[in-house]
Amino acid sequence: MFAFALALYAPTLGNGLTSWDDPDYTTRSPFVTEGLAGAARAFTVTYHGAYIPLSHAVLTLAGAKDPANPLPYHLVQWLLFAVAVALLPRALAAFSVPPLVALGAAALWLAHPFRVESVSWVANLKDTLSLLGLFASLAAYASNRRWLSASLFALGLLAKASLAPLAVVFLALEWRRTTRPTAALSSLRWLLPGLGAGVLAVVVHRLSAPAPIGPSSWATAAFTPFWYLGRTLWPLGSRAVYEWTPPSGPALAAVIGAWLLTLAVVGLGLRRGARPPLRGLAIGALLFLLPLLPFTGVVPQLHVVAERYTLFPSLVLAVGVAWLLAPLGRAGAVALAVLVVALAVPNVLRQREWRDALSLWTSNVALAPGSTVAHVNLAGALGGVGRFDEALRELQTVRALETNYPSLDCFTAMARAGKERLDPSFAVTELGELCALPPSQRWGPAARIVARRDATAVVVLEELAFGADRPKAAAAAAAIALEKQQLERAFALATQARLWDPSLERALVTQILALVKLKRLDEARALTATEVKDPRLAARLLGLRGVVLHEQGQFAEAEQLLQQSTDQLRALGEAP
Repeated sequence: MFAFALALYAPTLGNGLTSWDDPDYTTRSPFVTEGLAGAARAFTVTYHGAYIPLSHAVLTLAGAKDPANPLPYHLVQWLLFAVAVALLPRALAAFSVPPLVALGAAALWLAHPFRVESVSWVANLKDTLSLLGLFASLAAYASNRRWLSASLFALGLLAKASLAPLAVVFLALEWRRTTRPTAALSSLRWLLPGLGAGVLAVVVHRLSAPAPIGPSSWATAAFTPFWYLGRTLWPLGSRAVYEWTPPSGPALAAVIGAWLLTLAVVGLGLRRGARPPLRGLAIGALLFLLPLLPFTGVVPQLHVVAERYTLFPSLVLAVGVAWLLAPLGRAGAVALAVLVVALAVPNVLRQREWRDALSLWTSNVALAPGSTVAHVNLAGALGGVGRFDEALRELQTVRALETNYPSLDCFTAMARAGKERLDPSFAVTELGELCALPPSQRWGPAARIVARRDATAVVVLEELAFGADRPKAAAAAAAIALEKQQLERAFALATQARLWDPSLERALVTQILALVKLKRLDEARALTATEVKDPRLAARLLGLRGVVLHEQGQFAEAEQLLQQSTDQLRALGEAP
């Protein structure tokens, strides 16, 4: 099994880092960038809404010499996963799974394409480490080394806290050994670390990303187990991101029916005297559901459904399939081998998709052209290799799919900055700082960029949202467009600004000057007659009317109006 795992996942060693969280866990990690000292500090703080210090410590040790080199990270992950797989048959012995069934289940499980996220994705080293902790813990339990088992389980929790619900499995195993009340007490060595890790995970997560739990959360919790079941049994089109909406109407009614059937199977299977197949189905259902508890949507998460969350539930299905095929003898072995090969082929292809950000998101967009998240990430990957025109086209697709996609204006501004070869510090620092603010608070800091009246100002004004200050932004953009002799654009922007705020003096003046330069003199003359309350603006409009008349050849009247405008402005203390 160790050799099979190494051979099957060898392609992952040629992969690089992706844009999908990898920088946050490597080159930008506060632990990896500290060198070896960061490995110890990882145990003292939370990061990215989680406390997984062992995972960060291992990543830090792997990247200590060169944080940007992907090979050490992949090498560590590859080897740790193979060790975990080697322990799997012994771990399943804790549940009295026969050795040949355990081997078959292990082969099916590791060949499944959903394992790729846990092995080929550097940021998901936490999966591999928690897997190793759990399998080693169960293997120790099968050898009756229960304190060692509890210690290894605690290490797994330090790698990924979502392991916590599986502490209940050890309670069940202890009850299986003996029905005496002391079994519950002896299981505390696993239950207490599991409970502590679970509570800490929820507290840290909610403090870092608080979100209310509402009806949609419970609808999601009710439906996700069946989503995982279906995707695991039919893994075609495996991808990194899935769009998700809670079920409603007939779908929700079907889910309720499925839950009633599941509860009936569990209830009948666990009663005394139940037939072994029914009992096995009931236990399998519970073991499938248990590790999914953290990923049901009740705990708010950015991505409620993901392939990596099937890491432990899919093992239950693999054991079930191997157990069903075992009595068939040689025919069952052949069927198992065919299944393993059928899963291994898309597995290897999937590993190559993770070789870099561009490969990952190109494949995701091809599989799910309606996924806004995939298009946004592909745009980022294209920008990362300098293909900014293509990145902008991807962002236009996102706008067509979802007009109000969060931060779309910021992504577009960054792509524009790259395309126009602006100072990288502008795109990374200034735009980044602006985009970190809500639109209603952006105008003050943006005004300093706009004052430069250069390409950076144009990008900021044209792409970023400014909340209630957007009329000012449009007026400023119109003035810069006028300076650059982009007359139609200047007029359109100024007109939009005045639609939002009719009192904007700059926008009205820009409209008139743009129309004069465009030789649309009658329109310009009409605008100079606009009634305004500000006497300074009224004086300026008088002068602009004189300019229009001059262009129309009415020189005497034009000179008179220009003189009146000059006198009025001087009387108001203004420069004419």
